[in-house]
Amino acid sequence: MDDKSKCVYCSSINPKWAKAHVVPRLMGTFENQPTLTKKVCAACDREFGRCEAIIAKCTIEAVLLKHIGIIGRHKDKSPSAFRRGHSGHPPIRMTTAIPSYDSEVRVEPIGDSNNVDLLPQIILIDGHGNCEEIVINDPNCITIGEWSLLVRKCLSGGVKQLEAIVSNGQAILIEQILHQFGITFDCSDDAKISPFQGRVLVKGSMTYDERYFRAVAKIAFHYFLCHSNLFKGSEEEFDAIRRFVRYGEGDAKEFIEKGEIPIVYDPSGADRPPYYGHILRTEISPKGISVFMQLFIGHDYSPRWMRVRLSQKARKIFLQTEEFGHYYRYLEPDKRSRYDGVIEKMVVAQMVKIPRPSNHTMHRIAYKSGSR
Repeated sequence: MDDKSKCVYCSSINPKWAKAHVVPRLMGTFENQPTLTKKVCAACDREFGRCEAIIAKCTIEAVLLKHIGIIGRHKDKSPSAFRRGHSGHPPIRMTTAIPSYDSEVRVEPIGDSNNVDLLPQIILIDGHGNCEEIVINDPNCITIGEWSLLVRKCLSGGVKQLEAIVSNGQAILIEQILHQFGITFDCSDDAKISPFQGRVLVKGSMTYDERYFRAVAKIAFHYFLCHSNLFKGSEEEFDAIRRFVRYGEGDAKEFIEKGEIPIVYDPSGADRPPYYGHILRTEISPKGISVFMQLFIGHDYSPRWMRVRLSQKARKIFLQTEEFGHYYRYLEPDKRSRYDGVIEKMVVAQMVKIPRPSNHTMHRIAYKSGSR
């Protein structure tokens, strides 16, 4: 049977084919992005979608997508990743301490800006001063699930103090509901959080699992196959990476390595682009075939690179013309129309790995509060 009629992952014969992208649509659309045609079946592509959702909704990449204003495929209307969990992961937790308020409060980035906004939330404080927040997804309505969680926590007896960052109407409703369960909540002295200016330190926490690394490996593998003129993807040397991407077989550490040294050299002296984007490039050597990636590298964010080992034994490594690189560059918000970004081919000179300059400073995204 001709390999052209089989899915490279599950070997299904003449399946329903999918147009498999390199960078997931959840991470934006890029003009002229190549797709794999008659390589990946629809069933495997759906499985990849579940892994790709981890990148777009549960990790630092989700924070950066929000930061630069990328909505995702079909103008995704699902609840914010900072308000509701996804795929078994809890919501991305971003908190800050603000003036004239004792507890840390939950926040989320505001669109394509360096601002954050307070989330509507109820803060439960136990006798030791430990806090737990219940985030209200809809600022105009507390859901049954949120009510149930709130009442259950209060009835457990561990809650000594309750604070609510909600509208006055919701505060009164909370008081009335809890009163029916014999729980006292006085909203009359509810402190107001006034708008304030200036930078605040925002802390974040998020979780990663195997699906994240499978999605990263899938991006690298599809990138290589989209641009390679020599390999089909069904070759024996790619069997291990295929099974890891599709079925999660093997340890992510066997395939993915992380490092600090920049993978791109800009002759102007800057090792980061003026906005944000993804850099992908191949490396073909006697040790095999790899793809280097830096996701969301930008003027104020320098991610660690990831090296995805696609093969440990490349039969055609002597063909150095197979080395290539591309920059998936996001457009600034006012320049986006049909697409979120464009793809630029990298010249050989840009693929030189150089040590990080000794005076290099790591910049972090600095947020400031929005008005509430």
